[in-house]
Amino acid sequence: WISLEKRKVALDMFELYSKEMITTASVARRAFLINNMKYLIDKLIGAQYGYGRLYNRTCIANMVSRICARYAYEMPDEIEESYESCQKQLEGCLIDYTPHRWDLLVYQFESLRESMLRNDATLTVLPSLGKNEELEGLPEDDESMNEALESHADFTKGYKKILNL
Repeated sequence: WISLEKRKVALDMFELYSKEMITTASVARRAFLINNMKYLIDKLIGAQYGYGRLYNRTCIANMVSRICARYAYEMPDEIEESYESCQKQLEGCLIDYTPHRWDLLVYQFESLRESMLRNDATLTVLPSLGKNEELEGLPEDDESMNEALESHADFTKGYKKILNL
């Protein structure tokens, strides 16, 4: 008999959805995945800690969903029928974003960079079950920066290039 911990299963599913969201070319498929991820977060995952792999993946998925699960211009009528109801929940297109909304996205990208450079960025930190949860086995946070990553081209020149700074 195999005993599965629902938080670990939810974490694995969330990471699978995150990876597919980033790699799929279909805007409608991303919208479908977002709905599944919302369910995982609301029903299975619980409260996250502000560090570790799940936290970073959630931040990435959030940004991908805000940008890549929308069309750049007005949505075409030929949306795949099976995903149509999910797509309607992501109203608006990128061209309608206000400058303030773009500034918030840039801030999220910059915050993500800082979070991914932390020494605790890759730790598997299962979400909290609630106030009375035993903190036994919870990896300690380590806000110090990983110097090797901090000087890597992807986190210096590459990141600035992405943001056009």
